[in-house]
Amino acid sequence: MPLALRVHSLWKSYAAGVAGCSARVWVLRAASLDVHEGECVAILGARGAGTTTLLHCLAGLRRVDAGTIEHLQRPRLLPHACSPNVRHVPPRAGDIVLVHTGRDAFIKERDYMDRGCGVSAAATRWLYERGVRVMGIDAWGWDGPLHIQAEAARETGRPGVFWAAHQVDLPYSQIERLVNLGALPPTGFTVACFPLRIEGASAAPARIVAILD
Repeated sequence: MPLALRVHSLWKSYAAGVAGCSARVWVLRAASLDVHEGECVAILGARGAGTTTLLHCLAGLRRVDAGTIEHLQRPRLLPHACSPNVRHVPPRAGDIVLVHTGRDAFIKERDYMDRGCGVSAAATRWLYERGVRVMGIDAWGWDGPLHIQAEAARETGRPGVFWAAHQVDLPYSQIERLVNLGALPPTGFTVACFPLRIEGASAAPARIVAILD
Protein backbone atom coordinates (compact mmCIF):
# COMPACT_ATOMS: atom_id res chain seq x y z
CA MET A 1 0.00 0.00 0.00
CA PRO A 2 1.28 3.50 -0.75
CA LEU A 3 2.54 5.63 2.10
CA ALA A 4 -0.07 8.11 3.36
CA LEU A 5 1.76 9.79 6.25
CA ARG A 6 5.43 10.09 7.07
CA VAL A 7 6.56 11.59 10.38
CA HIS A 8 10.27 12.03 11.00
CA SER A 9 11.98 13.00 14.24
CA LEU A 10 9.32 15.24 15.80
CA TRP A 11 10.40 17.33 18.79
CA LYS A 12 7.91 19.31 20.84
CA SER A 13 8.32 21.15 24.14
CA TYR A 14 6.25 23.36 26.43
CA ALA A 15 7.25 26.19 28.71
CA ALA A 16 6.80 25.39 32.39
CA GLY A 17 7.17 27.49 35.52
CA VAL A 18 6.85 31.22 36.11
CA ALA A 19 8.80 34.31 35.11
CA GLY A 20 12.31 34.06 36.53
CA CYS A 21 11.98 30.35 37.19
CA SER A 22 11.03 28.51 34.02
CA ALA A 23 12.20 25.63 31.85
CA ARG A 24 11.28 23.73 28.69
CA VAL A 25 9.61 20.37 29.17
CA TRP A 26 10.12 18.04 26.23
CA VAL A 27 6.99 16.06 25.43
CA LEU A 28 8.04 14.59 22.08
CA ARG A 29 11.62 13.46 21.49
CA ALA A 30 12.43 12.37 17.93
CA ALA A 31 9.01 10.74 17.37
CA SER A 32 8.78 9.00 13.99
CA LEU A 33 6.23 6.80 12.25
CA ASP A 34 4.94 5.81 8.83
CA VAL A 35 1.27 5.16 8.05
CA HIS A 36 0.21 3.46 4.82
CA GLU A 37 -3.06 4.07 3.02
CA GLY A 38 -5.85 2.00 4.55
CA GLU A 39 -3.80 1.22 7.64
CA CYS A 40 -5.18 1.76 11.17
CA VAL A 41 -2.64 2.91 13.75
CA ALA A 42 -3.25 3.26 17.49
CA ILE A 43 -1.23 5.80 19.50
CA LEU A 44 -0.87 4.39 23.01
CA GLY A 45 0.81 5.75 26.12
CA ALA A 46 0.35 6.60 29.76
CA ARG A 47 -1.12 9.95 30.74
CA GLY A 48 1.47 12.63 30.09
CA ALA A 49 3.33 10.52 27.53
CA GLY A 50 2.56 13.00 24.74
CA THR A 51 -0.01 11.02 22.75
CA THR A 52 -2.46 13.93 22.54
CA THR A 53 0.33 16.36 21.66
CA LEU A 54 1.46 14.04 18.86
CA LEU A 55 -2.05 13.87 17.38
CA HIS A 56 -2.41 17.65 17.64
CA CYS A 57 0.87 18.09 15.76
CA LEU A 58 -0.19 15.63 13.05
CA ALA A 59 -3.46 17.52 12.61
CA GLY A 60 -1.69 20.88 12.40
CA LEU A 61 -3.17 22.16 15.66
CA ARG A 62 0.27 22.65 17.24
CA ARG A 63 3.63 23.67 15.85
CA VAL A 64 6.57 21.35 16.33
CA ASP A 65 9.99 22.52 17.47
CA ALA A 66 11.76 20.30 14.96
CA GLY A 67 11.05 17.46 12.57
CA THR A 68 8.87 16.95 9.51
CA ILE A 69 5.30 15.81 8.84
CA GLU A 70 4.42 14.77 5.28
CA HIS A 71 0.84 14.01 4.25
CA LEU A 72 1.42 12.05 1.07
CA GLN A 73 -2.17 11.09 0.25
CA ARG A 74 -5.20 13.38 0.03
CA PRO A 75 -7.95 12.43 2.49
CA ARG A 76 -10.96 10.77 0.89
CA LEU A 77 -14.56 10.98 2.03
CA LEU A 78 -16.32 7.74 2.93
CA PRO A 79 -18.88 6.75 0.27
CA HIS A 80 -21.55 6.50 2.97
CA ALA A 81 -22.07 8.18 6.31
CA CYS A 82 -20.55 6.37 9.28
CA SER A 83 -23.93 6.33 11.02
CA PRO A 84 -27.49 6.26 9.66
CA ASN A 85 -28.15 9.30 11.87
CA VAL A 86 -25.54 11.43 10.09
CA ARG A 87 -26.99 13.82 7.51
CA HIS A 88 -25.85 17.14 6.13
CA VAL A 89 -28.66 19.59 6.88
CA PRO A 90 -27.88 23.33 6.55
CA PRO A 91 -29.12 25.44 9.47
CA ARG A 92 -32.09 27.73 9.00
CA ALA A 93 -33.04 30.94 10.75
CA GLY A 94 -34.48 30.15 14.16
CA ASP A 95 -32.79 26.75 14.45
CA ILE A 96 -30.93 25.76 17.61
CA VAL A 97 -27.64 24.10 16.66
CA LEU A 98 -26.19 21.52 19.08
CA VAL A 99 -22.65 20.26 18.42
CA HIS A 100 -22.25 16.58 19.27
CA THR A 101 -18.61 15.71 20.07
CA GLY A 102 -19.21 12.74 22.39
CA ARG A 103 -17.16 14.36 25.15
CA ASP A 104 -20.09 14.04 27.56
CA ALA A 105 -18.84 10.48 28.11
CA PHE A 106 -16.02 12.01 30.18
CA ILE A 107 -18.07 14.53 32.15
CA LYS A 108 -17.25 12.84 35.47
CA GLU A 109 -13.53 12.49 34.72
CA ARG A 110 -10.96 14.82 36.28
CA ASP A 111 -9.58 15.82 32.86
CA TYR A 112 -13.01 16.51 31.31
CA MET A 113 -12.22 20.20 30.75
CA ASP A 114 -9.03 19.27 28.87
CA ARG A 115 -10.80 16.99 26.40
CA GLY A 116 -12.63 17.69 23.22
CA CYS A 117 -12.70 20.33 20.56
CA GLY A 118 -14.29 23.73 20.38
CA VAL A 119 -16.05 26.03 17.94
CA SER A 120 -14.07 28.84 16.34
CA ALA A 121 -15.11 32.47 16.19
CA ALA A 122 -15.47 32.14 12.40
CA ALA A 123 -17.81 29.16 12.75
CA THR A 124 -19.83 31.03 15.37
CA ARG A 125 -20.24 33.98 12.99
CA TRP A 126 -21.18 31.59 10.17
CA LEU A 127 -24.00 30.13 12.25
CA TYR A 128 -25.14 33.57 13.36
CA GLU A 129 -25.23 34.86 9.78
CA ARG A 130 -27.64 32.03 8.95
CA GLY A 131 -30.06 33.04 11.68
CA VAL A 132 -28.94 30.73 14.49
CA ARG A 133 -29.23 32.50 17.85
CA VAL A 134 -28.83 29.57 20.26
CA MET A 135 -25.86 27.18 20.02
CA GLY A 136 -24.80 24.35 22.29
CA ILE A 137 -22.06 21.74 22.69
CA ASP A 138 -21.49 18.63 24.79
CA ALA A 139 -17.91 19.60 25.64
CA TRP A 140 -16.68 21.66 28.60
CA GLY A 141 -16.87 24.92 26.68
CA TRP A 142 -17.92 26.42 23.36
CA ASP A 143 -14.31 27.46 22.76
CA GLY A 144 -11.57 24.83 22.74
CA PRO A 145 -9.89 23.51 25.90
CA LEU A 146 -8.01 26.18 27.82
CA HIS A 147 -4.57 24.58 27.47
CA ILE A 148 -4.90 24.62 23.66
CA GLN A 149 -5.91 28.29 23.76
CA ALA A 150 -2.91 29.05 25.97
CA GLU A 151 -0.54 27.25 23.61
CA ALA A 152 -1.95 29.15 20.61
CA ALA A 153 -1.56 32.45 22.48
CA ARG A 154 2.09 31.68 23.29
CA GLU A 155 2.92 30.57 19.76
CA THR A 156 1.20 33.39 17.87
CA GLY A 157 1.40 36.29 20.30
CA ARG A 158 -1.90 37.55 18.87
CA PRO A 159 -4.48 39.24 21.10
CA GLY A 160 -7.96 37.81 21.29
CA VAL A 161 -6.94 34.14 21.23
CA PHE A 162 -8.57 33.35 24.57
CA TRP A 163 -12.33 32.73 24.39
CA ALA A 164 -12.46 34.02 20.80
CA ALA A 165 -15.91 32.55 20.13
CA HIS A 166 -17.19 34.10 23.36
CA GLN A 167 -15.93 37.49 22.25
CA VAL A 168 -17.38 37.72 18.75
CA ASP A 169 -19.66 40.50 20.06
CA LEU A 170 -22.84 38.95 18.68
CA PRO A 171 -26.19 38.71 20.49
CA TYR A 172 -26.46 34.94 20.71
CA SER A 173 -26.77 32.39 23.53
CA GLN A 174 -24.55 29.36 24.03
CA ILE A 175 -25.14 26.20 26.05
CA GLU A 176 -22.20 24.15 27.29
CA ARG A 177 -21.64 20.74 28.92
CA LEU A 178 -24.68 19.10 27.41
CA VAL A 179 -25.16 15.33 27.69
CA ASN A 180 -26.93 12.61 25.71
CA LEU A 181 -26.85 14.40 22.35
CA GLY A 182 -25.98 11.05 20.79
CA ALA A 183 -29.45 9.78 21.71
CA LEU A 184 -31.15 12.44 19.58
CA PRO A 185 -32.00 12.39 15.87
CA PRO A 186 -30.11 14.89 13.70
CA THR A 187 -33.16 17.14 13.31
CA GLY A 188 -36.86 17.30 14.10
CA PHE A 189 -36.98 17.95 17.83
CA THR A 190 -37.62 20.96 20.06
CA VAL A 191 -35.12 22.24 22.63
CA ALA A 192 -36.45 23.77 25.85
CA CYS A 193 -34.09 25.65 28.19
CA PHE A 194 -34.88 26.23 31.87
CA PRO A 195 -32.08 28.36 33.40
CA LEU A 196 -31.90 29.49 37.01
CA ARG A 197 -32.65 33.19 37.37
CA ILE A 198 -29.59 34.84 38.89
CA GLU A 199 -29.78 38.61 39.28
CA GLY A 200 -26.94 40.48 37.57
CA ALA A 201 -25.41 37.32 36.05
CA SER A 202 -24.50 36.69 32.42
CA ALA A 203 -24.73 32.89 32.77
CA ALA A 204 -26.48 30.31 34.92
CA PRO A 205 -26.97 26.56 35.36
CA ALA A 206 -29.87 25.28 33.29
CA ARG A 207 -31.93 22.20 32.63
CA ILE A 208 -31.94 21.54 28.88
CA VAL A 209 -34.64 19.22 27.56
CA ALA A 210 -35.18 17.80 24.09
CA ILE A 211 -38.82 17.28 23.16
CA LEU A 212 -39.31 14.73 20.38
CA ASP A 213 -42.22 15.45 18.08
